[in-house]
Amino acid sequence: MVPPVLVGEHRFLLTLLDSYPSREGIMHYLDTEDVLNLARTSTAIRRNIMDNDWNINSKLARFIKDPTGFRSQLGHSDALISGSFALQFFERITWLDSDLDIVVRDGENLEGLANFLTTVEGYKMTEEQGPYKPNQDTYIKEVQTYMYSMKGDANVDGNKSAKSKIQLTVTHCIPLLAILRTYYTTAVINFISWDKAYSLFPRATFLYHETMPLKPVNEHFGRLHSKYSERGWRMRTQPITYDVYPGRKSPFGQKANRRVGDEDTWKIRLDTTFVERPSKPISVLEYSGFQLCSLMNHEERLQNLPD
Repeated sequence: MVPPVLVGEHRFLLTLLDSYPSREGIMHYLDTEDVLNLARTSTAIRRNIMDNDWNINSKLARFIKDPTGFRSQLGHSDALISGSFALQFFERITWLDSDLDIVVRDGENLEGLANFLTTVEGYKMTEEQGPYKPNQDTYIKEVQTYMYSMKGDANVDGNKSAKSKIQLTVTHCIPLLAILRTYYTTAVINFISWDKAYSLFPRATFLYHETMPLKPVNEHFGRLHSKYSERGWRMRTQPITYDVYPGRKSPFGQKANRRVGDEDTWKIRLDTTFVERPSKPISVLEYSGFQLCSLMNHEERLQNLPD
């Protein structure tokens, strides 16, 4: 492929982005919308931004020494990275006290992923309970916590530390269904597969920093909302208008009936160099549909069903 020809301001800007001090100074003051607009200016600048700001391998380095091997296993286990890590990835930030959350189905998929973490990456499963302990849950079986055991060798430890923690949410069903049915607010409905990153409510989450509760705001979920409120996300208290006025544009999507990868999804294609392709077709995830509506609206529909 012939490299793009840069002229004038684009060449000067690319020179600034290639220099670490100037790059940090520029990107620090740009929000998500600014960065996306900047990426549209030229192919070369877009590639520079993708290689630096949305580089999944470098983001995983806090937890994983072999990111391409890990992502290969992620695909073979049909697992999804979710939680705060996925949110941080899209937002281009790092919370040093955060974990790597992965959703994986019980059985062979779990066994393969757990084996990779322990034998290849050097993690050990602990007795520590995750933030959510299921009790006869339809979707989630358990949450397993893995802590890294430092070897004292920089070549082995990489960027990991004794505080590096990975939590596996073990499900009875496919991971995406567990995410859609159990996550408590729209800001955390982001996930990363072996080859793509998805945000289902990007306008609300990253342009407006607004989140809609998906569960009753009781004491437990209220504490979780407070955490994200401190991090800059405002909890929406007004209903989503397209339940009443179909077709009206909304930061949560222009239609009530949605699909993973639709026009309201922010999808980032990841560099898959040296990542093994799993046997399941790539398109399967994006054939998954869902609907976002109020609990009251849902109950009314149930009551109106014919006998």
